[in-house]
Amino acid sequence: MKKKSINPLKTIIIAAIMLGCLGYMVKCAIDCKRQVEALTEMKHHEVPTYQIK
Repeated sequence: MKKKSINPLKTIIIAAIMLGCLGYMVKCAIDCKRQVEALTEMKHHEVPTYQIK
């Protein structure tokens, strides 16, 4: 019978990777949000010129 013991180092590494992925996802989400906001702002600026034509 194998004794199941949680390897603390392995747990820390997995936790660090998960935190890193989470941070990266949050960063990507913020970047995407900024890009979308920038695009929508550009569209709002372009709308009047389209209406004139």
